[in-house]
Amino acid sequence: MRLVSFKTFATAITLCVCVLMGLSAPDTQTTESVIPAAALQACEQMNAGEALTLEEKALIEAYCPSTEQSEEEQRRSSLDNNGGAFFVYSGSALRIPPTGNGGGAGDSTVAAISVSGLSGPIADVQVTIDSLRHTWDSDLIFTLQSPSGTALTLINHRGGSADNFFRTHLSDSAFIPIGSGSAPFTGDFRPDQPLSMFDGQSPNGNWRLRIMDGFAGDSGWVYSWRIQILVGTPPPCYDSTVTAPGAFIGNTCGAGYDCGLRPSEEQVWRVVIPADGEWTFSLCGSANWDPYLFIAGECCNGVIAFDDDGCGQSLESIIPCLSLVAGTYYAIIESYYSNSCGIYTLQIAPCAPPCLPPEGLTIQRIGADAFLCWRPVISALQYQIYSSPTPDGNFNILATVEDTSFTDVNPYGTAKQFYYVAAECP
Repeated sequence: MRLVSFKTFATAITLCVCVLMGLSAPDTQTTESVIPAAALQACEQMNAGEALTLEEKALIEAYCPSTEQSEEEQRRSSLDNNGGAFFVYSGSALRIPPTGNGGGAGDSTVAAISVSGLSGPIADVQVTIDSLRHTWDSDLIFTLQSPSGTALTLINHRGGSADNFFRTHLSDSAFIPIGSGSAPFTGDFRPDQPLSMFDGQSPNGNWRLRIMDGFAGDSGWVYSWRIQILVGTPPPCYDSTVTAPGAFIGNTCGAGYDCGLRPSEEQVWRVVIPADGEWTFSLCGSANWDPYLFIAGECCNGVIAFDDDGCGQSLESIIPCLSLVAGTYYAIIESYYSNSCGIYTLQIAPCAPPCLPPEGLTIQRIGADAFLCWRPVISALQYQIYSSPTPDGNFNILATVEDTSFTDVNPYGTAKQFYYVAAECP
């Protein structure tokens, strides 16, 4: 956004603006000699990226028209515009902490926004802290609570001894984590916990931004914040679904920030484990960067196991012989560092291969004979073929073979036959 120089600034100011501001209106035109000193100071603060009060923002709107944005420009510049509806805090400025100078868990300021009129579940949420003044930013913890009661930490003691938050945009798709930013945190940042935790919930109701001042000695004010909510069906939090065992090639570069387990892009595999047993998840020998590996019971939640550098000096990760029951799990791969990503191969294999039942049994009648075949089972030593004239009768062992096929000679002479095959493993 281009800002004019105050030394050359001269423009007409309408009567309605001046009356709203409670200022005297010039007859025709204003010059720098009649611009209030408070307005000049407010414009300088805006140029410096400092937080603004409501009064200072009004002065800027009246005396710095070149800095104004149309509604469409605001929509384009706010966050990364997820296409959802905007809702803005409309209350008065609130003190941080409400009384005193902070230092306790009860010293919390709550600024609420009421959301209504949206239809469908939440697909994406983004937040902007437009203007907040506070000395020593790291005193503060920001949490956001949805109408459903879910609360997540947006900003957790960030900014050190520096001051203020100004046009701080929080989005899961932002590249820079809030912990890597600096006051007044102007720009797009990824929050400390992912906003995707709200996905699927109802958007309507009160959204509460809670600001807790955890240390004594400093105070401030929150003036303005907003929330943007996109409704619809949220995209799946995982990138691909695979069935173990196997080797699967992936790339975390450009994969996005879905889980927030570490401050880096991650790729999420939905892994189907077909049988109870111990399973090994390995990145060894497949990456020339420093990948971190998580195994979770839920998508982005419920971490069961994790590893960093388990492969040794190669800095790659491995989780060996993890005891799992048959079901669905999530393998999450991301970098140890926030600015790193790369290609890898995720290898999933049974630690001691489980003895799975043979699949794909087919029976073909060839003349008077029955030809049986099936898919091989990893680690099977041999297969046992059973038969019975009735599907619910007693099955008797017919043969034991090491191959994955068998021919039953002339079984149809007396009655129809039913078969099943079992694998015998070590």
